[in-house]
Amino acid sequence: MGKRLEGKIAIITGSAKGIGKAIAELFIEEGATVIATSRSQRTLQEAKKSFDAIAGKEVDTMVADTTNVEQVKEAVDFAIEKYGRIDILINNAGMNVFDDPLTLSLEQWERCFDINLKGAWNCTSAVLPYFVKQQYGNVVNIASVHGLPQ
Repeated sequence: MGKRLEGKIAIITGSAKGIGKAIAELFIEEGATVIATSRSQRTLQEAKKSFDAIAGKEVDTMVADTTNVEQVKEAVDFAIEKYGRIDILINNAGMNVFDDPLTLSLEQWERCFDINLKGAWNCTSAVLPYFVKQQYGNVVNIASVHGLPQ
């Protein structure tokens, strides 16, 4: 049986660590061409070593903060220019604020909102014109729920 994602082009946000890294590794194992993004160059470089080892070749990585529309556009444009299409977008980049809700600052809340919601919107809106043109594309939004700190 062949690899399930053979020939698919996927952008995975927040793929330098945690769930995003595991998703990127699985996609690579299953034959997808992955463009792995993260807002951290350092952690992305560390993850790239694992990606390259699994793929047996260099995997594309890009620094892209999902709250930065220009960086998101650059990642999407890169995929289109290099591969001619995008098949899958995994909106994994996210954060949670573990502070006491009674002392949570508006700035902390806004940053969390920007990454978790606006970031997913920025990425989705960047790929949608290509998905419509291709008449094909998949968007997967990842979310995790955490309890309040004790």
